[in-house]
Amino acid sequence: MPVQGVIQHVSSNAESILGYHPAEIERKAFITNVLDSDHERVRLALSAAMNGQKRSLDLTFSRKHSKGAMLRVHFVGHVTLKEGKPCGITGFEHVMSEAEEAAAEAAKEAARAEILRQAGDRGTLSPKPLDGGVLEADGVMDRVMKYTLHELRNAIHALDASGTEVRETAQTLVATLPQAPTDMFESMTDMLLAAKTTNVLVNDVLTLTRLREGALSSLPEEVNIRRSVASEVASISDLTPSKLSLSVADTVPQGITIDEHHVLKLLRNVLLISARLQPDSGGQMYVTVSKAGESHLKFELLDRGTLNGNSTTELLDAAMHDTTVKGTRAQRMSLLLPLVSVLVEQYLYGRFALSESAGIVHFWFTAKFAPVSQRKELELAENFHAGDVPFMVPGVPAAWLGPSAVRPALIDGDISDPTVAPVAPTVSSGLIPGQQSESSKAAAEAGAGGGKLRKVLGIDGDGVGLNLHVLLVDDAKVIRRQAKNFLQQLGCTFEILEDGDQVSGALSGSYRPFDAIVLDILMHRSNGADICRELRTKFQVKAPIIAMTSQTEPGDIKRYYEMGFDVVLPKPFTRSSLGKVLIEGAQRRGGTSRYNRMSARVDVDGAPARRPVGAGAAGGTGISTLPEVSEE
Repeated sequence: MPVQGVIQHVSSNAESILGYHPAEIERKAFITNVLDSDHERVRLALSAAMNGQKRSLDLTFSRKHSKGAMLRVHFVGHVTLKEGKPCGITGFEHVMSEAEEAAAEAAKEAARAEILRQAGDRGTLSPKPLDGGVLEADGVMDRVMKYTLHELRNAIHALDASGTEVRETAQTLVATLPQAPTDMFESMTDMLLAAKTTNVLVNDVLTLTRLREGALSSLPEEVNIRRSVASEVASISDLTPSKLSLSVADTVPQGITIDEHHVLKLLRNVLLISARLQPDSGGQMYVTVSKAGESHLKFELLDRGTLNGNSTTELLDAAMHDTTVKGTRAQRMSLLLPLVSVLVEQYLYGRFALSESAGIVHFWFTAKFAPVSQRKELELAENFHAGDVPFMVPGVPAAWLGPSAVRPALIDGDISDPTVAPVAPTVSSGLIPGQQSESSKAAAEAGAGGGKLRKVLGIDGDGVGLNLHVLLVDDAKVIRRQAKNFLQQLGCTFEILEDGDQVSGALSGSYRPFDAIVLDILMHRSNGADICRELRTKFQVKAPIIAMTSQTEPGDIKRYYEMGFDVVLPKPFTRSSLGKVLIEGAQRRGGTSRYNRMSARVDVDGAPARRPVGAGAAGGTGISTLPEVSEE
């Protein structure tokens, strides 16, 4: 196997010993089927081999037999070198007899006693433990690491949310001043960019950890990829002085099945690297999406910069052999490309490349997709119109490319990629009416949610309110405050709670059935998954229930769906992303025309409540007064 720990070849004896056919083991991580308590020790040994710290391996650990039995095995391996660098491990693993186990344990205890004796001779009265102690027991190390990452991401999210709110408030105040303090806005933008970058890096660490464990999974979903990419571009465009433009070919379907999570992860990483390297005076970045054949989409990013003459291969080699490359962008891309390589080739089933010509840096990758039914595509296309996206352009201008040899798929609106196959353009229809209803205007004027009024902006800033009644639960004050502001701007009424044990009271006491319920997962006194399960089973709630969490790897999202959630809202979130999951939840539960039967309100005994006389439909019509809702 290579030093990364992926098994390349297994002898035919594996089936008779471990109960697995060689095909079930090959191409899997070496630690697959290793007992959880032995994971960390085996990983550390493989890491030491990869870093050239060990030339041989001698490991004793437990593996799970296919029928559930635990086998104590002994692995002896040798690290092979290529041009002086570790390139693989060749070894033999056998099941230990009881006598061998006893002898190995005795040798271990003798070595431990000798080390302790030597420590005592040196006057060390309290030598440190020789192992991880409690951290090595039953996966405690992994749980502590996951909790630490979760708390770190929550802290970053709070920083991002607070910075966004401060900037919006400052913009309102500064608008009244004769001269705006531009330095203050630049500092806040830098802070928000740093927070977003840190959040992305933490997620990359989690992805790398799961890759090392062999636990990273792919979760293709039915999505509107145009909306997803536009939302990602919008989230970064406010954090850079440069102009960010998006071009999507007409041949790209609105609705497809694709691993959206990993596609957006790659775009986000490369966009942030480019954004942080743009000149203070501003620049120009282009993102394009086009079809590459019948089964792949091509995603491209272009901006002005330099790779100092390095090719994709040279940058990958630099990362693998720990050599330095010249230039900040080249260094950062060199360290990102190994992750890109794994995600694109093994999870997106595509290709990628990075190049530079005449001062223009061009990064692209392809991802496999599958079509959806015509009905599903129409549903996914609802409420998204390219003309409503302010940074949408026909294509990369040929004049901007100049003498560069770079040729993206879309130039001045024409498709230049010969592999692009034309298909019939999709039809888009709006889920939300194009005009704001009188009841929505009245709700905005009356003060949705109580507190300081905020102008109804809608999802895309068009002023069209959603007019939904939302229950949102999060134990973090900054998240509740941010959600309150966003829900007001979305034209929603709402109740906001600080923990899940308050949900049943809110359901029985609400003057109006809830059109959606948004739950944090990990709270001080409760767990969002348990609350969701209780809402579905005890209260028979049919309204969309949305998981609000920073745990958004494909495996996590799949688990939330299995728990009964309809949609996942990743943290940190924006007004636009919150509005879109509310709409997606409505679509999954039958659309806005069927809110009558899907809204949530219960009596004290847990039975669904009757709609109050004169309260109007759950979609929001007929509302004359709005409740005063406490932020806390």
